[in-house]
Amino acid sequence: MKIGATHIVIGAGLLLLIGGIVIVVASESNNVERAGLADRAVEIGDIGSVDASLEGKVVHAVGTARTDETLMDSAYGVSEQALVLDRRVEYYQKCQKQKSSYIIHHSNCDTDGEVYTSIPVYVDMWCDAPVNSSIFTNSSLRSVNYVLKTVRSGRTASNTITFGAYKLSKELATYMGGSCETAVGMEEWQKRKVGMDVMKMAAVKKGWKVDEKYYGDWVHVSKNTVYLGRDERIAQIGDVRIKFSSVKPEATVSVLGVVRGGTIVPVETDDEYYIGMKEGEHAASEMSGKTEERASLWLLRVCGLLLLFLGVRIMYRSIVEWVEAKIGTTGLSWYSENTACLVIAVAVWLMTTCVVWIPVRPVTSILTIVFIPIAIVAFAHVGRRNTIKAIRDGSLYGGLMVGQKKLDNN
Repeated sequence: MKIGATHIVIGAGLLLLIGGIVIVVASESNNVERAGLADRAVEIGDIGSVDASLEGKVVHAVGTARTDETLMDSAYGVSEQALVLDRRVEYYQKCQKQKSSYIIHHSNCDTDGEVYTSIPVYVDMWCDAPVNSSIFTNSSLRSVNYVLKTVRSGRTASNTITFGAYKLSKELATYMGGSCETAVGMEEWQKRKVGMDVMKMAAVKKGWKVDEKYYGDWVHVSKNTVYLGRDERIAQIGDVRIKFSSVKPEATVSVLGVVRGGTIVPVETDDEYYIGMKEGEHAASEMSGKTEERASLWLLRVCGLLLLFLGVRIMYRSIVEWVEAKIGTTGLSWYSENTACLVIAVAVWLMTTCVVWIPVRPVTSILTIVFIPIAIVAFAHVGRRNTIKAIRDGSLYGGLMVGQKKLDNN
């Protein structure tokens, strides 16, 4: 291979190696952040007294949270003594989804056989947010979606929550979703007030005649649900459904936060899966990540390993031939190229991962980093010993490169 071509090959391999390392670092960094929270958290076994030594530290505790405060959503007649009041809003919208299918071409067509294609299909369904129909593939449906009233989902937490001798901040409590249905008690004047806005929007979008006598008919209340629409039994595009739930004023909760002056507040973290407060008994590790995320984490790990393998594979022959020309057989040429490249790629992957994990698990990471070169040297030593033996015996096998050249020269 010419020198210029060799440089190009090595350059491409290095780019793939760097890309693989970047992906591995990115995939592990957030995982380390989550594990770091759980590992750094100090367990509070007794919340009956404030421990001054825990000031500024990440703590995890399970206990009973209490409040005497009544939380309200005055627009919809909701009033409940609770730790948290949760309002969840859904919109009935037309959604575009992609459906995969096969189209069979007959002999009288331009092509024969089956062609894999993806076509848009449209489904009316409840969504957590309004859907922008202006980007639909079907131009006739680009103005189909609208909402009768825009209402935001949200949580309101009590300002005063006791947790044994500690207090829990309002910001920490808002991490916890409601588990109990909360009754809606809208009075007629409240229905008419909300219904006025709803009916005016219906008039603009559907041509309904605005009549104040029917304002209340556009608002339907059932248990913990407020339904905004013409008929709650038949959902139509634009309808809105609001559901209320809450956490009882006295409940067993798990918290993962920082102690500030006897109050536990949320941890300042980039971890998007961090949960500061959760109803029930949960370990710290369960409050700093999601099970669903594990699949994406391993996908990134595999992608990083694949790039590392391709980078090593591209450079392998050029580098090994150059090294063995200088110092003799390294032992790697005894193995098939794919095997040797996979071992090297896994070694780089493990070492990169361990470097990222050093701040959280220093002992395990450092021991692994020390062990990996030893394992590579042992791997190469076995190959070198077998290579030399094969050259002396004249039995060439195992994909030898240098051994073949040396025998040819003799």
